[in-house]
Amino acid sequence: MFAKLPCHYQRAICASPHRGWQSRGNVSLDRFGPPVSSLVHSLSAQPQAPVDRALYIALALVYVIPYEIRLVRPVMKRAESPWHVDDQAQRLAEMMAHDAELKDVPLRRDVRSLGRLLGVVLKEQAGTELFDAVERLRLLAIQHRDTQLQGDADAATGGTPDRSELMDFAGRFLGEISVGEAYQLTKAFAIYFELTNLAETNHRKRRRRAAELAPDRSPQPGTLRGTLARMRDSGITAQQAMETLQRVKVIPVFTAHPTEVARRTVLFKRQRIAVELERLDRLPLTDSEADDAAENITAEITALWQADEVRRRKPTVRDEIKMGLDYYRVCLIATVPKVYDEIVDAFRYAYQEDVPESDLPTVVQFGSWTGGDRDGNPYVTPDATEAALEMARRTILDHYIRSIMDLLRQLSPSIGQAPASPEIRTTCPSPLFARDQRRSSNSTSSLEPT
Repeated sequence: MFAKLPCHYQRAICASPHRGWQSRGNVSLDRFGPPVSSLVHSLSAQPQAPVDRALYIALALVYVIPYEIRLVRPVMKRAESPWHVDDQAQRLAEMMAHDAELKDVPLRRDVRSLGRLLGVVLKEQAGTELFDAVERLRLLAIQHRDTQLQGDADAATGGTPDRSELMDFAGRFLGEISVGEAYQLTKAFAIYFELTNLAETNHRKRRRRAAELAPDRSPQPGTLRGTLARMRDSGITAQQAMETLQRVKVIPVFTAHPTEVARRTVLFKRQRIAVELERLDRLPLTDSEADDAAENITAEITALWQADEVRRRKPTVRDEIKMGLDYYRVCLIATVPKVYDEIVDAFRYAYQEDVPESDLPTVVQFGSWTGGDRDGNPYVTPDATEAALEMARRTILDHYIRSIMDLLRQLSPSIGQAPASPEIRTTCPSPLFARDQRRSSNSTSSLEPT
């Protein structure tokens, strides 16, 4: 079927790098010109079978269009990149600061920069009119907040400013726009708040790292270090603390009807933006790295703007199972071992004792109702429950297989270079050691003079 494509399509496909594309504009086939628009628009008129047409469209979407989008994607100028570092030492001081004013500078920078990139996307995708409307409402909200704060300050002196004029103006403005414009305004502010939440989450991680790097300061309240330190100061011994820990078990349960209504693709876009924000905290940060991160974030914001926020169809039971298991792949499998590492570190910090992880009790365990709760859903059948269990087993087994493959790439010792311990010899099959012993003997004999 590939041979049926015209030669210039084949060249475009062969030349297309296998990398994720980043759209910086409206995804309109006509803007890409030949060969993309002519290919896709002509497919429906082709007399081939529907399977052939579907294959052609898939090839165009996977290979040709990403290639063309990369060709037309504009490059951000230096003035457009908001994370450039003029003073690396000052940027590090801001990230490590404990001063109330200075420590929030990185958060304000991230929020301001993300809002700026969102503004660029709004102008590009919806025009300056929407951007101006968003800015007008944003400034009105800021003015209303400042007026309210001033009113609280003036309340003690008996004077309260009138804020009704601001609300009336905002009401008249919103009353004059159409439903479609109101939807765009709502979506713009929703994306802005999502970006702000991502910046705040990254700032909490930043502040936590700063606290861990300041040994002269007390641990943050609510952390494992802080909790065990308070227990120690209250006269609780390490053994008593461990006995208390053995009575603790947290069991988060995944439900079949999660309150998270965002689509999986939207969640993954948020995750990629969060990764880029963390990259921007790695110092020294070059201008090219800052430009690359800003461009990637802009592409993800564009994709958020072009995507539907919620599903257009009701999720199936299998969709619900996949959504619940996504959290294991994305964060839980990697995060849970860190919880136990943190417990060991907290005992070392508070009691100067090294507790083997094998001696720790199970403090975190997960449950799931997805695919198994009989709450009246006629599609939750025994087959659905069996599928849920099979998908869960496959998720963790796939993780173990990937981990084993990583070990295979890392562990390359030979018995001729590093003798195996008796424990390893008794655990592993003896033919492995016999083979290595023969290789070691052959290698040694080849070095002997003849």
